[in-house]
Amino acid sequence: MTMSDNLLAPRDPDHFESPLLLSLPDAAHLLGISASFARIMARKGDLPTIRLGRRVLVSRHALEQLIRSGTCVDDTESGSN
Repeated sequence: MTMSDNLLAPRDPDHFESPLLLSLPDAAHLLGISASFARIMARKGDLPTIRLGRRVLVSRHALEQLIRSGTCVDDTESGSN
């Protein structure tokens, strides 16, 4: 079996259970934040995004790495009143 044969072979439907790329609202839902805050984070570069045409998407893998690293902090909650 060649590599191209493997790519064309039928796949298990559960293989695609979770998409590789998420829309900003879907990523926001997974993070437990609003879609508007996710857009702000994406614009600031705090949320890694990928552009496909006009669509702005978030890599599930990058999102998981971001969560594991714990490096993304909302600087509006730093107590600067």
